[in-house]
Amino acid sequence: MAYSRNSLTKLIRNALNLFLAGRMFRDYRYLAQRLGIGVGATTALLLLLSVVVTSPTILALAAGFLGGALQPFLFGDVRYQ
Repeated sequence: MAYSRNSLTKLIRNALNLFLAGRMFRDYRYLAQRLGIGVGATTALLLLLSVVVTSPTILALAAGFLGGALQPFLFGDVRYQ
């Protein structure tokens, strides 16, 4: 399914307007809580891996990958309006 540039721009603009108006998600506190858990878990992974891995590039890639792998579990039950 191909989207034209104009329709994709409208989709992005509409989502941004809903988000900024506070009407995109049902519970923003729950969303913020899940975001905080994700940031905290990724930071903890970064600190734990820094004991084992000495290269900062590999350290950042590994922590980013593992933190990103948590996203579907953390945000799987976030509901849109």
